[in-house]
Amino acid sequence: MMVLEILAISVANYFTSTPELFRPTPAQITAVRQLISTVHQNSLIAAELILAKLPDNLQNSYATQLGNVLKVKRGKKQTQQQQKKNEGVVVQLRGNNDGMQNLFKNLIRSIN
Repeated sequence: MMVLEILAISVANYFTSTPELFRPTPAQITAVRQLISTVHQNSLIAAELILAKLPDNLQNSYATQLGNVLKVKRGKKQTQQQQKKNEGVVVQLRGNNDGMQNLFKNLIRSIN
Protein backbone atom coordinates (compact mmCIF):
# COMPACT_ATOMS: atom_id res chain seq x y z
CA MET A 1 0.00 0.00 0.00
CA MET A 2 2.67 2.53 0.98
CA VAL A 3 4.65 2.23 -2.27
CA LEU A 4 1.89 3.86 -4.31
CA GLU A 5 1.43 6.63 -1.75
CA ILE A 6 5.16 7.43 -1.73
CA LEU A 7 5.20 7.41 -5.52
CA ALA A 8 2.17 9.73 -5.59
CA ILE A 9 3.89 12.21 -3.26
CA SER A 10 7.02 12.06 -5.44
CA VAL A 11 5.00 12.71 -8.60
CA ALA A 12 3.18 15.61 -6.92
CA ASN A 13 6.53 17.05 -5.89
CA TYR A 14 7.85 16.71 -9.45
CA PHE A 15 4.86 18.45 -11.01
CA THR A 16 4.74 21.29 -8.50
CA SER A 17 8.34 21.96 -7.44
CA THR A 18 9.79 23.89 -10.39
CA PRO A 19 7.04 25.50 -12.46
CA GLU A 20 9.59 27.77 -14.18
CA LEU A 21 11.31 24.74 -15.73
CA PHE A 22 8.31 22.53 -16.35
CA ARG A 23 4.81 23.91 -16.75
CA PRO A 24 2.25 21.17 -16.18
CA THR A 25 -0.98 21.28 -18.15
CA PRO A 26 -4.30 21.75 -16.36
CA ALA A 27 -5.06 18.05 -16.95
CA GLN A 28 -1.79 17.08 -15.27
CA ILE A 29 -2.53 19.34 -12.30
CA THR A 30 -5.97 17.77 -11.99
CA ALA A 31 -4.43 14.29 -12.02
CA VAL A 32 -1.93 15.31 -9.33
CA ARG A 33 -4.78 16.66 -7.18
CA GLN A 34 -6.63 13.36 -7.59
CA LEU A 35 -3.48 11.48 -6.56
CA ILE A 36 -3.16 13.54 -3.39
CA SER A 37 -6.85 13.06 -2.63
CA THR A 38 -6.51 9.30 -3.04
CA VAL A 39 -3.46 9.23 -0.75
CA HIS A 40 -5.52 11.12 1.84
CA GLN A 41 -8.42 8.66 1.54
CA ASN A 42 -6.05 5.71 1.90
CA SER A 43 -4.55 7.18 5.05
CA LEU A 44 -8.04 7.66 6.53
CA ILE A 45 -8.91 4.05 5.68
CA ALA A 46 -5.67 2.82 7.27
CA ALA A 47 -6.35 4.83 10.44
CA GLU A 48 -9.88 3.40 10.63
CA LEU A 49 -8.51 -0.10 10.23
CA ILE A 50 -6.02 0.42 13.06
CA LEU A 51 -8.70 1.90 15.34
CA ALA A 52 -11.01 -1.02 14.59
CA LYS A 53 -8.35 -3.41 15.88
CA LEU A 54 -8.25 -1.74 19.31
CA PRO A 55 -10.07 -3.54 22.11
CA ASP A 56 -13.61 -2.38 22.88
CA ASN A 57 -12.95 -1.90 26.59
CA LEU A 58 -10.11 0.55 25.92
CA GLN A 59 -10.99 3.87 27.55
CA ASN A 60 -8.71 6.12 25.51
CA SER A 61 -10.03 9.60 24.83
CA TYR A 62 -7.54 10.14 21.98
CA ALA A 63 -8.71 7.01 20.15
CA THR A 64 -12.34 8.04 20.65
CA GLN A 65 -11.72 11.55 19.33
CA LEU A 66 -9.77 10.20 16.36
CA GLY A 67 -12.60 7.79 15.58
CA ASN A 68 -15.10 10.65 15.61
CA VAL A 69 -12.92 12.77 13.33
CA LEU A 70 -12.53 9.87 10.91
CA LYS A 71 -16.28 9.36 10.75
CA VAL A 72 -16.74 13.02 9.87
CA LYS A 73 -13.88 13.10 7.37
CA ARG A 74 -14.96 9.96 5.56
CA GLY A 75 -18.60 11.07 5.63
CA LYS A 76 -19.67 7.53 6.29
CA LYS A 77 -21.28 6.08 9.36
CA GLN A 78 -20.72 2.41 10.02
CA THR A 79 -22.26 0.19 12.62
CA GLN A 80 -20.01 -1.35 15.28
CA GLN A 81 -20.36 -4.77 13.64
CA GLN A 82 -19.20 -3.44 10.26
CA GLN A 83 -16.24 -1.69 11.87
CA LYS A 84 -15.15 -4.87 13.60
CA LYS A 85 -15.39 -6.92 10.45
CA ASN A 86 -13.73 -4.16 8.40
CA GLU A 87 -16.04 -4.93 5.54
CA GLY A 88 -15.16 -3.09 2.41
CA VAL A 89 -11.80 -1.80 3.60
CA VAL A 90 -9.83 -4.06 1.29
CA VAL A 91 -12.22 -3.32 -1.56
CA GLN A 92 -11.86 0.43 -1.01
CA LEU A 93 -8.07 0.23 -0.85
CA ARG A 94 -7.92 -1.86 -4.02
CA GLY A 95 -10.22 0.57 -5.80
CA ASN A 96 -8.13 3.54 -4.69
CA ASN A 97 -4.91 1.81 -5.69
CA ASP A 98 -6.31 0.90 -9.11
CA GLY A 99 -7.36 4.51 -9.56
CA MET A 100 -3.88 5.69 -8.60
CA GLN A 101 -2.30 3.31 -11.11
CA ASN A 102 -4.54 4.66 -13.86
CA LEU A 103 -3.64 8.24 -12.90
CA PHE A 104 0.05 7.36 -13.05
CA LYS A 105 -0.37 5.83 -16.50
CA ASN A 106 -2.24 8.90 -17.76
CA LEU A 107 0.40 11.25 -16.34
CA ILE A 108 3.20 9.27 -17.98
CA ARG A 109 1.38 9.32 -21.31
CA SER A 110 0.79 13.07 -21.04
CA ILE A 111 4.50 13.80 -20.52
CA ASN A 112 5.58 12.19 -23.79
